[in-house]
Amino acid sequence: MIGRAMLPTTIGALPRRRAISLLSLFFVPSAAQAILLTVVPLEALHLLGAARAVTLLYVGAGLIAVGGRFSIPFLIGSIGRRSVFTLGTLSLAASSVLFALDKVLFLACGLVLSMFAFACLEITSQLYVLDHVPRHSLRHFEPIRIFAIAGPWTVGPWLGVHVGNRVSFAAPYWIAFVAAVVLLVLFWSTRPGERGTSSAIPRP
Repeated sequence: MIGRAMLPTTIGALPRRRAISLLSLFFVPSAAQAILLTVVPLEALHLLGAARAVTLLYVGAGLIAVGGRFSIPFLIGSIGRRSVFTLGTLSLAASSVLFALDKVLFLACGLVLSMFAFACLEITSQLYVLDHVPRHSLRHFEPIRIFAIAGPWTVGPWLGVHVGNRVSFAAPYWIAFVAAVVLLVLFWSTRPGERGTSSAIPRP
């Protein structure tokens, strides 16, 4: 999706391999999130039997997830950014397994975990972007990042339902699980530093 000639000019002095790994921090989670986007509400409706109950479930899970999202800066300060990113991938994998168990309690726990997982991944990925992409290159990087995640968000919602109907009920969740594992391997194989090539000038 991203031409080789485009990477050096859109991401500044960042090496091509590091640039691709940085974009993968957005592409892979987007694929998992887009696939889960449609199948999880359908599973909730099947288990709960009423749209009102599904709405209440999402409201409750969202309120709990908000507390988890606010805790992320404290987690980053306590255990480090890499550990928080790893926690996000593990939470995504765990939530995918819980969804596949097809029980109301597991569904509720998986919903909270998945919201927390994507918050961890989103916040830490954005911090890595600020570290590794020079400030003057951000206006070039953002269109490429959005273009990179456009494919998953275009195909993913349909693909989740299609695979769930044609292959098996749990297939979309195992795809999300594999995506979490792949993301974890990619992240630890490159191990982006906490401080990168940012051109920010230190201030007193």
